[in-house]
Amino acid sequence: AKAPASAEPKQASTTKAQAKAAITKTRTILSFDGSFDDKPHYRMIKELFEQMFTVPPMHKKSKPFVDHIFLFSIIEDKIWFRNYQILETEGEYSLSEVGPRFVMELVRIFDGSFGGPTIYENPRYVNPNKMRSMVKQQQASKSRQRQQGTAIRKNKLAARQAKSMRKDPLEDVFN
Repeated sequence: AKAPASAEPKQASTTKAQAKAAITKTRTILSFDGSFDDKPHYRMIKELFEQMFTVPPMHKKSKPFVDHIFLFSIIEDKIWFRNYQILETEGEYSLSEVGPRFVMELVRIFDGSFGGPTIYENPRYVNPNKMRSMVKQQQASKSRQRQQGTAIRKNKLAARQAKSMRKDPLEDVFN
């Protein structure tokens, strides 16, 4: 028997605009590690993140629910970011990491947007170009040590051969 037309599964027709509207202006909970209150430069970064990621209260396009948690942690002087979605199943809430996730290293904070006097500079930050230069210098140093070792071995071998060669007693007979 053929199923009635009303019982056939319908395909969800979501447009790109509908999908974008579903994920934009969602309200998130921002969760910061307690370390953000310890040092002034981390307090400044915390304020920056709050201004960037918080939807203004009573915004006309904001959703009436909270469905994400952004977690900011400080581990080994690096800022770790994780994005979790709040899932509800049968009255129980759980978190699922949905990404993106990344780690940021604070290099420098300027007084202006992209320049000006430096407010904070990370003393432990090493420029990647300097790291590459140091690796090349170490490799060159190893190469020089190998070349010097080879030259020393050749000189020692030549000295041993010269020492071990006996003088032929008949060499001076015809001179």
